[in-house]
Amino acid sequence: MDPLTAAVFFAFVGVLLLLHHGYKHSLEDPATSLAQRESCPEACYFQLSDVGNVKTCNHEMWIIFFFALSIVCILWSVYTK
Repeated sequence: MDPLTAAVFFAFVGVLLLLHHGYKHSLEDPATSLAQRESCPEACYFQLSDVGNVKTCNHEMWIIFFFALSIVCILWSVYTK
C-alpha cells in the first residue's frame, strides 16, 4: 500500500474515533460527566487527563495512535522518494 494512502486512512480512522468519542460523551449527564467538565464539545470532549494513561484503554490514546501513524506514513513517503 502506498504510504500516502495509508496516511489518509489512519487520519480518517483517527477523525472517526474523535467524532465517536465526542458523541459518546455528549450523551452523558453534565452533572456527573468528567469528560464534560474537563473538555468542551468543540474538542469532542477530548480529555488531556487521559493522554498518556496506559492503565486504561481509552479513546484518547487510540486517537493519538492513529494520528501518529498517519504522520509516520507521511514522513515515510517524503523521505523515501
